[in-house]
Amino acid sequence: MSPCTAVDEISALPARRLRPDDRLAVADMFLRLSEESRHRRFLSVKPYLTELDLSLLTDVDHAAREAVAALDQDGRIIAIAQYAESGTPGTAEIAVAVVDEYQRQGIGSALVGAIMRCARANGYHRLVATTLWENMAARSLFSAFGFRPYGIGDGLVELQLA
Repeated sequence: MSPCTAVDEISALPARRLRPDDRLAVADMFLRLSEESRHRRFLSVKPYLTELDLSLLTDVDHAAREAVAALDQDGRIIAIAQYAESGTPGTAEIAVAVVDEYQRQGIGSALVGAIMRCARANGYHRLVATTLWENMAARSLFSAFGFRPYGIGDGLVELQLA
């Protein structure tokens, strides 16, 4: 499939697809996340990104896996949204992280909207996201796009858009 153009449609901020050569920039962004933001994004304590984590974010095929980044005025990555095909046909899992100082400015919403359009353009009719129960910001963000809770347990809430 051809790459989705939704990222090119974000006019409010510089954004682009991640590439394999973004590994160091992604690792740098991760280090600028607070411990709480890391916990919220990865649903557990995560002091650093592993080589596998970096590969899953940057080695995308623009069909089964896609990741997009927002950039600051210096070209540093300040937010990442991604989707990855799940084990269920036609289903993709979505996740987003925004560096703390840029949160609550609409950047996460812009990237989630773009990554959702990419997933839909690549044939994913069911989108899911998992977050911590107490992460009201993420729950609100996904709710604004029509995601609804479909599973709750172990301090997590799973959200679905079909």
